[in-house]
Amino acid sequence: MFKRDNFDQLKTVIGKLAQRQDLPRNEAQNLAVALFAGEFNDAQLGYLMMGLRLKGETPDELLGVLTAFQACTTFVAPPGAGANLIDVCGTGGDGLSANVFNISTTSMILAAAAGARVAKHGRSAISSQSGSTEVQRELGIPQWDSAEGVLQSLATHGMCYIHGPWFNKAMANVIAARHQTGMRSILNLLGPLSNPLKPAYQLLGVYDIALLDTSADVLRILGRERAMVVCAEDGLDELSVVAPTHVRELRNGNIHSYQVASNDLFGEIGRYENLLGGNPAQNARIAESILRGKTRGDAQNIVTVNAGAALYLASRAGSLRDGVELAVATIDSGQAAAKLDELRAGTRGGDEH
Repeated sequence: MFKRDNFDQLKTVIGKLAQRQDLPRNEAQNLAVALFAGEFNDAQLGYLMMGLRLKGETPDELLGVLTAFQACTTFVAPPGAGANLIDVCGTGGDGLSANVFNISTTSMILAAAAGARVAKHGRSAISSQSGSTEVQRELGIPQWDSAEGVLQSLATHGMCYIHGPWFNKAMANVIAARHQTGMRSILNLLGPLSNPLKPAYQLLGVYDIALLDTSADVLRILGRERAMVVCAEDGLDELSVVAPTHVRELRNGNIHSYQVASNDLFGEIGRYENLLGGNPAQNARIAESILRGKTRGDAQNIVTVNAGAALYLASRAGSLRDGVELAVATIDSGQAAAKLDELRAGTRGGDEH
């Protein structure tokens, strides 16, 4: 399965990580090339993921692996396609993030309804019951397997969704061994950082507070104009209404650190059980109920605070609080429900999946 030279190279890298040595960007890129080519054994992948996580991933390591991953994409975007676009996504993973409904997907639709131009990059579920792809399918939103279809959706609706694995097969040789480890790793960050449209703005949720600074620095290096990297103290990879959320905001080339607390925005702290989801059909019902203004309380609050952050980053609102108010008004006016209906009526292009 692996070539001898790559086997020896990975042994060397594992030895460095065992001594908590950081890898140069080119070395991280080379090891990722070997992984994506399937030139490793399962034990090596486990050691590499664990070694990087325990040591703490550096921006150079993440950029090296990301460069190898992006080299595998088949999605060719026109120059400047990402101008004024925002991506709203999270790393996902096990723990609390695996059990809640699809917050970022619901927030994406709400932000688009409120006037943001949204390009979400996602995939099917790995550790949770329902990924963005599955819940959108249950909602009846067409999905596109060609760049032309994705761009047409963006032009028509001001929103598009890119199912990453249709356009990038890099993970095909890694996914089985990755599942066996049952551990979140640097690989969880690749999808959220590799939107082929290269959006100017991004709201990125990560599963570990230790990743906030690294992820924010990488977004800066990638050229994002504005971004927020968020992680709640309870491990939720969203702006939470249950626990304080740590934020790194990229603005004017600088990274600012602060926290967001639910009681400051909504006058109360939410309860985790009010955010629980289920299978794709259940999560689609929750999303639709929120967008149609039938579900209030914590579930609506967590969607409006994440949509509000997207609206703030996309300059549709002057502050996070203003963004939340705009998101609530968009639900109350029926615009959110109308956007969902509009998306459902879209014409499907390419092959159906």
